[in-house]
Amino acid sequence: DDMILFAPLDVLLSPQEARQPDIVLVHRKRMHMKRMNILKKRGVEGTPDLVAEIVEKIPPLPDE
Repeated sequence: DDMILFAPLDVLLSPQEARQPDIVLVHRKRMHMKRMNILKKRGVEGTPDLVAEIVEKIPPLPDE
């Protein structure tokens, strides 16, 4: 029973650095342990258990 979250969602890696991956997974153990709970109102504070960025390969347009 992991929690899967989708963008837009901030992943706060430090006070100066935030990212918005497409998919974030947080293991349920980290949601229920008070000192390890990384889910906050602002987003995910700290490193999630898994992040995924979806990349779409777009073929080049033909020259006109």
